[in-house]
Amino acid sequence: MKKSQAAMEFLMTYGWAILIIAIALSALVYFGVFDFVALFPGTCTLPSGISCEQHSIKQNEIFLVLRNDQALDMKSINITIQGCGTLETGENLLSMRSELYEIDCSSPLSQGSRFRGTFSIQYTMGDPGLEIPYNKSGKIAGYVE
Repeated sequence: MKKSQAAMEFLMTYGWAILIIAIALSALVYFGVFDFVALFPGTCTLPSGISCEQHSIKQNEIFLVLRNDQALDMKSINITIQGCGTLETGENLLSMRSELYEIDCSSPLSQGSRFRGTFSIQYTMGDPGLEIPYNKSGKIAGYVE
């Protein structure tokens, strides 16, 4: 009886410790302390509805190929990349189409260095007079060419 009680106490003590460590690690990942996106050579992520098909990071500009995966056209598109610059196109991106966007950087990026940042896309959708504004955020990471 005493051996089984000792075994149960041993398992319970280590079980609680493992559970607390797992919860702490999950919280750190959830709040962005561990940014696994930056570990990959080049990533460009966006929420559903818009996809980043390709990207290229140069010293003075960043190129993005964005695709509108939504049923309606995106109108008056503005793209802002943190740490680089803003592109106010005012153009439309038709439904199920892709377009290349070139965002000029206000300060040159160092060649060979790693660039990691967030960007936002502001646009409107809907019929004239009933247009709804949207603001979606994404992440971009890669080496400066």
